[in-house]
Amino acid sequence: MIYANEKLENCKLIVDNVYCIKKTAQGVWSFYEIIGKREKNIGEIKLAIGGVISILFLHPRKKFTVRRIGTFNSRFTVSNNKEEEIMSLIPNINWMKKEYEIVVQPNMDCIKHSTPFHILLATHCTISYLNMLNGTQPALINI
Repeated sequence: MIYANEKLENCKLIVDNVYCIKKTAQGVWSFYEIIGKREKNIGEIKLAIGGVISILFLHPRKKFTVRRIGTFNSRFTVSNNKEEEIMSLIPNINWMKKEYEIVVQPNMDCIKHSTPFHILLATHCTISYLNMLNGTQPALINI
């Protein structure tokens, strides 16, 4: 995952294919698959009130939710529309250096939704949330 700048407005994801994430509005990112010189819109990430982040895939329509659990020893969970926990992301934060080490714990019962692409999207959501807490990005949520 490669960010174009510190504001996390544009990101390039390289897994089995090449994807990019572009900030389209405050708290909204669209993600695209890059095919040759074309970009195919495949979904959107939205930050909602209360700190809930939604990941919506367009084709087929699937929705995942990223939520922060806990206050100080926080972790993030990714759930599907049935509220099944797909994975947990546990950040180890160095606030002084603005660095994050994120441990991913997939739910083995839902392993098909724990692809590298899904993990990178969830990591982007986690980093964006942490940057809002750190004051790097404007906060849209009531923390």
